[in-house]
Amino acid sequence: MLGEIERRRESLRHQVRNTPSKWTLGLRRFLTADAVAASNSIEGFKVVTVDVEDLMEGERDVEVSEVDREETLAYQRMMTYIQSLHEVEDFAYSRGMLNALHWMLQGHRHTPRKPAGQWRRGPVHVTDADDPSVAAYTAPDPDDVPALMRELIDWLNAEDGSHPLVRAAMAHLHLVSIHPWSDGTAVCPDPCRR
Repeated sequence: MLGEIERRRESLRHQVRNTPSKWTLGLRRFLTADAVAASNSIEGFKVVTVDVEDLMEGERDVEVSEVDREETLAYQRMMTYIQSLHEVEDFAYSRGMLNALHWMLQGHRHTPRKPAGQWRRGPVHVTDADDPSVAAYTAPDPDDVPALMRELIDWLNAEDGSHPLVRAAMAHLHLVSIHPWSDGTAVCPDPCRR
């Protein structure tokens, strides 16, 4: 399956390189808007792709709630920053970088009780979708978060030869399992920059 994905990726890369940029820029904007809409929907924010595109273009007359607008624009700014790192030669993951991404995503909701851009100081439970009174997952003790994140960051910075999609899936799994922030653990940079 990974081989088939790689073949399709190469085919798409070839097509994009041989297509006028006016078309590929539109495709990139649409795919970014679609990713923002999908990721935010997981957190309960409902903004359709076409409205995300309008918000990204600076439209003011988009009929979405102020909360959905803020969440959408925060996620879009964070994704734009991550995309800009693609060509950085001396890129390295760090505590500061991951916390900065979290701040970009959650800074507008920063409170002393749920600080954005800082490892969590208290317990976190992910509730069952069918019964919010049931903890479906309990994250590690907050005292363990710094060491667990150091381990994850070291792994992200190491080349282990595994396929980028496998690394991305494992990075996401480890990040959400640690759940290092009080809220907004959707932050998961692409560990597979090529």
